[in-house]
Amino acid sequence: MKNVNVAIIEGNLTREPEMKTLNSGATVLSFSIASNSDYKKDDEWVKDVMFLNIDVWGKYATSLNDRLAKGVTVICEGRLKSKLVETQDGSKRTYFSLTANSVQIRNRVANTGQEKSIEEIHNEARVPQGDGQLPDGDKDIPWGN
Repeated sequence: MKNVNVAIIEGNLTREPEMKTLNSGATVLSFSIASNSDYKKDDEWVKDVMFLNIDVWGKYATSLNDRLAKGVTVICEGRLKSKLVETQDGSKRTYFSLTANSVQIRNRVANTGQEKSIEEIHNEARVPQGDGQLPDGDKDIPWGN
């Protein structure tokens, strides 16, 4: 029986993505993300950051390459992989990475440097009616005007 290995993580790219074509002809897009979270310790909130390397393979990697850049927020879904490495001093460390089969780009237009808020993304997605104005009913929506 197979075990389930599915992980979903949101974070910001910490470096420019790197596209490689291996000797086998396979294409891989590699990047790393920082995922921020908070937890309460005693009576104070503590910020915690986790860094994770992400690999995307094949045609999907090629389609993502032009849309990702350092600072872009993404949600990645895939399977976790671990690698045991022996350091120079002889100790062993385990490194984790995610092989992503889905990457959703959240709130930035890559390669333009132009930040977009969630409100701007929602407003662009709405279709104006008739005279190009949004109907009054949309004022009840949190991102409405």
